[in-house]
Amino acid sequence: MEETYLFSCLMALVTLFNLMLFSNGKWWTIFQILDFELYKTGKIVDSVRLVSFLSIVGALFGSAAIPLDWDRPWQAWPVPCCFGATLGYTIGLMVFIILPIVDYIKCRHEQSKMKYY
Repeated sequence: MEETYLFSCLMALVTLFNLMLFSNGKWWTIFQILDFELYKTGKIVDSVRLVSFLSIVGALFGSAAIPLDWDRPWQAWPVPCCFGATLGYTIGLMVFIILPIVDYIKCRHEQSKMKYY
């Protein structure tokens, strides 16, 4: 029971925390951000959505190690899911950091090409 509670706290932290910061704590805005059809405003919203989505996907992929029945300590109930959620969160944050840098480099490259024409 305690493990499930701690896993739910971790998932709330890695999924809802970014959304709460971005939406200033307004629940309706969070639901709009999560709805792909209603809220299409920019790359930051997509990045926040991606971090939350990859955290959930990481937890799902982490749960694949649970039914192997090897009785290893890292296969106990919430451990693989916690590692997967943390890995997905980390990958999402890396993408969140790298994408603006790539866009900036592309923009600078296009501006340098336009100078010579």
